[in-house]
Amino acid sequence: MNDRSWGRPWNVGVRSYGDPVDMQEPTPEQLAESQADLNEYVAYMIMGQAFNELRYVDCALTALTSHNLAAGFVAGFAGEKPPDDPAGRQLRARMAVNAVAKLDAMSRWDATRAAWRPAISSGRGPMPGQPGPLGAARRWCT
Repeated sequence: MNDRSWGRPWNVGVRSYGDPVDMQEPTPEQLAESQADLNEYVAYMIMGQAFNELRYVDCALTALTSHNLAAGFVAGFAGEKPPDDPAGRQLRARMAVNAVAKLDAMSRWDATRAAWRPAISSGRGPMPGQPGPLGAARRWCT
């Protein structure tokens, strides 16, 4: 019974079930803010002051590639050419914004984890079942 001619029952509101939430086209302001944030992260990486782990470098390179391709420039360091269609550029713009958001989330989590590390290593931190550094919704795992 695969007859779906009567409609798409998996529609939820305007969006279809399974559509990624973060795939809307970013606004020019979001894209510019993302580029500025990426510039800050890369500057600290170049100066060697922070974010020098490979996971940060990998994420920053993904963001740089996506920003270049979304703007229509060749990402020579990645060996990629910009997409010809507007939908491809929109996708690259969303990928760039998401990659910078991931950098931000990683740095915030690392800062939270570092702040809790002394308390946990001394035995004064949260125990299993107690609220962790992100509140009652998340539990600290050792």
